[in-house]
Amino acid sequence: MMVAMRLNPLDPGWYCGVLGHAYRYAGKYEEALNILQDYNQQNAGFGLVDIVLTYADIGDKQSAASFAKKLIEARPEFSVSA
Repeated sequence: MMVAMRLNPLDPGWYCGVLGHAYRYAGKYEEALNILQDYNQQNAGFGLVDIVLTYADIGDKQSAASFAKKLIEARPEFSVSA
């Protein structure tokens, strides 16, 4: 993924989402949060789900709740079932 991002000067924003997932699944939570926050800045509301999940993974319920609120504000149509 990093190679694709370097080689494509017009990389789509979802590259950051995929990379954030990879970091999260690898247990590299700090790296995941950094890249997912970049993803959210590029695509408002779309990195927030994974940011919430990452904070939940590390046991930071307060930050998870804060970002969950931002998620609902940014994407009122969001639902867990969808």
